[in-house]
Amino acid sequence: MDKHHNQPLVSVVIASYNHQDYIADSIQSVLKQSYKNIEFFVIDDGSTDGSVALIQALSEEYGFDFQSQSNIGLSATLNKALKKAKGRYFVSFGSDDIMMPDRIEKQVIYMEANSHLAVCGGNILKINAEGEILSKQKNNPGAELDFQDIFQDNKPGLPAPTLFFKTKILEEVGGFDPSIRLEDLYIQLRIAQKGYKLGFLEDVLAYYRVHPSNTYKN
Repeated sequence: MDKHHNQPLVSVVIASYNHQDYIADSIQSVLKQSYKNIEFFVIDDGSTDGSVALIQALSEEYGFDFQSQSNIGLSATLNKALKKAKGRYFVSFGSDDIMMPDRIEKQVIYMEANSHLAVCGGNILKINAEGEILSKQKNNPGAELDFQDIFQDNKPGLPAPTLFFKTKILEEVGGFDPSIRLEDLYIQLRIAQKGYKLGFLEDVLAYYRVHPSNTYKN
């Protein structure tokens, strides 16, 4: 059997903003994915630190799509990437977080097996600025969530660094909303409100970095 036959394209976008200390690790974690059918965009949203030169060098080395622009904000940047995305699935990823090497592979398998789901996510491990795992963390069990689950916080929502969308459903709800601060929760509510279900994998899919300059986080 042709191994690539059943490998849908996944569009991964990192919107980068003033994370020069972390962006290389974030990019490398995408490049090192066990799943290979990925189109990868990095968009720098007006960083004022050394991010742009750093990403430029990595882009020349590895050949991913890189653009820098003046600052328009996270949601508008993701919408720009969504317009270009050709993948069946769409992943937005933080410029300071790190993917587990088999993250995309696990989510593709899960979504292909559960075609009724619109989006999925999974567990995260919190790390500090130095990349050390923080103590006392609990994993949430696998689950399927609907609008009430998320709205009433009956079950934990999907952590931002693990969001994995069906591209066409993300387009159907109009993409990301630039007027909302808590974009990752809001987009889950919008999708669930349309009657779609969300899936939560029990696997740990990413490291979530907790540090003083979490610009794009609440």
